Amino acid sequence: MIELNINDMKDTERHSSKGNQLKWNPANTETWYKADYIGYEGLTEYMVSHLLMHSTLSTKDFVLYDTEILRVGKKDYLGCKSSNFLPDGWQLLTLERLFHTLHGKSLYQSIFQNSFLSICHILGIPIRQYLYKRHTDKLDFSISSFY
Repeated sequence: MIELNINDMKDTERHSSKGNQLKWNPANTETWYKADYIGYEGLTEYMVSHLLMHSTLSTKDFVLYDTEILRVGKKDYLGCKSSNFLPDGWQLLTLERLFHTLHGKSLYQSIFQNSFLSICHILGIPIRQYLYKRHTDKLDFSISSFY
C-alpha cells in the first residue's frame, strides 16, 4: 500500500481519455499511480503488460504495470503503478483527443452512433454482406478478412 497526497493528484489534462481515472505523480518520483474507476483497470494494465513481456516486443516498447493499493486521506483505491514513460515536457495524447481535435467530435460517440457497416468502413475492414430473408428477418454479415 502506498499513501498518496491529494495535492499530488494530476489535473484533468492527465486523466484517461474518458476523463475519469485519477492519477498521481508524487513530487521527486518517477512513478505514476492510477486509481481504478470502474474496478479493474489496474488489473487489466498489469495483465496486459505482463503478457507483453512474453512477446517479441522490446520492454522499451510498452509500459510495465504492477497492481497497488492507493491510500488517499482515509480512502483506499485499487489501482496500479508504473514508471514515468513521458520525457520532460511531453504529454500523453489519446486517440480520443486526437480525433476530437481533427474532427471536432468524439471518436467514442462517432463509433457508437454509426451502423456496423459504417464502422467496418471507418476501420477499413473489408466485408462481404450477405443479406437474406429468414422468418426472423435478420441481417447477417461475414467478415472476409483483415488485411
